[in-house]
Amino acid sequence: MNSTSALGRSLNQGNVVVLSGTRDESSYPALNLLDMRVSYDLPVNRVKTSLVLDIFNTVNINTIISMQTLSVSAYGTVLTFIPPRILRLAVKMKF
Repeated sequence: MNSTSALGRSLNQGNVVVLSGTRDESSYPALNLLDMRVSYDLPVNRVKTSLVLDIFNTVNINTIISMQTLSVSAYGTVLTFIPPRILRLAVKMKF
């Protein structure tokens, strides 16, 4: 379809280049992230105390979130991804 058939008149903007590709050609894979928390309440009378273990990115996926898409020498370079597995051990105390 051109501007003459769509608008009934000709537009003098020159040639137009449209970059296109097949559907989902540049989409990222699905993100299946699993975070876990394990907690144990200690039997202390006055202060409610518990030990907590948090595990972020339990299965240690490394899915790409974004890549360089501009037409430069760094095209296709990974910009951000899911960080590696993180363990956090904590003691929670309630007075």
